[in-house]
This record gives sequence, C-alpha cells and structure tokens, in this order.
Amino acid sequence: MPPVAVAGLNTRRNFLLDSNLVLYLPLWDSRLKSSPIISQDIYSHSCSVNGAIWTPQGRAFDGDDDYIEVTCPQLNFTTGDFSGAIWVKFDAIGNHNYLISRGLIVTDGWYFDVETGGYLEINTSQAGVNQQTYGTAGLVTTGSWLCLGFTRSGAACRVYKNGVDITAGSGTHVNPLTSARTLKIGVDDNLTNDFDGEIGEVYIPSRALIVGEHLGYYNSTKWRYN
Repeated sequence: MPPVAVAGLNTRRNFLLDSNLVLYLPLWDSRLKSSPIISQDIYSHSCSVNGAIWTPQGRAFDGDDDYIEVTCPQLNFTTGDFSGAIWVKFDAIGNHNYLISRGLIVTDGWYFDVETGGYLEINTSQAGVNQQTYGTAGLVTTGSWLCLGFTRSGAACRVYKNGVDITAGSGTHVNPLTSARTLKIGVDDNLTNDFDGEIGEVYIPSRALIVGEHLGYYNSTKWRYN
C-alpha cells in the first residue's frame, strides 16, 4: 500500500503508515515511559530501555551508558532493501555516535551513525570489510532537532537530513551474511560509541524509501520538534 500521513491512537501520533513498517518507536509517547516499552507497529516488539530518561519530546541519552535494545527478527536485513528515519537532537558530537546498530563493523550487519565533523553515515559489514555511504561534512550539528534518514536499495545507499538527500560519497554495498544481532539505539553492538542527546522517534520499513517519502515523513512529524 502507498504510505499516507495518518493520526494514530492519539492526535499527536502522525507518521507515514506503511505496510512494510517493521519498527516504530514514538519515544515521546507518555505510555512508553517505563521499561520494557512496546513498539507501536504490527509486531509490538518488546524494547528494553537502559538509562535513557523519558521526556515529552523523546528519550534523553547521557552519552555514557544509555541505550535501547530490541530483539526482532524482522530487522535481520541481508539481501532485501530497507530504510530508516530517526529524530535526534545532539548535545555533543564525538568521534563515533551510533544512532541505530544491527551489526558490528567489519563483522556483520549494518549501522547508522554520525562521525566527528558532522558526517552522517550508513554502513554495511561483512567479515573483514565494510561499505560506507556518507553525507556532506558539517550538516549534522548540535542543539537542534534533526530528522536523519537512510535508504538501502541493492548495492546503493543514500542518506538524508530533514527529507533532503545529502549524500556526498557512496560505497558499493554488499549484502551482510547476517544481521541477527539485537538492534541497539544509541550505542554500537559493543555498548560503546554512545549517542549524547535526545531521540524522539525511530521509524524503520523493510523497503527502500525514495526521497519524496523521506520528505513526507519529515513534513508529517516535524511539528512535534519545532
């Protein structure tokens, strides 16, 4: 079905309804204050919250040991296309700042992060190798809410900020042999390279979103963060 903007269980839940949606976490939702929290998609994933404090705009991560962990086989992306979008506000940007991780560098899976200098990156990994697509330097900054996204379609990936394609360099992405680790939000698979700031929501469909859909997601949700 085509994605459309909808209102969900309350008037604050506006997002793109997609039959391929495999994870939606509206971390601002007051019903998701405790741990575990339940994802608001058809799978109702149980998600453990480790330290990240609830606020009316999302969860606050202290940059030290806060993260969210999700066990969900629907996110074991290997040969298929997939995408993601996440609302974040950085308090600080270190050398490696993991937003979403479903693997381990030069080992397996995929991950979405920001490097020092404000580079947004999507990576796929296999044993001993890693492929990376990245955005223009300096476009990810501290102090403001940003909608950051990515799309993987075959061997190509793109990265997005506020619905706009900011891809500056693109690797030739190879299928991970597996992406069977747990999904982690705010850290890498070793529980390091922490995110420091707030995360408002996480949206992951198991298909390739085109640029207009990234822009549509941004436009339908930005009012929560402005």
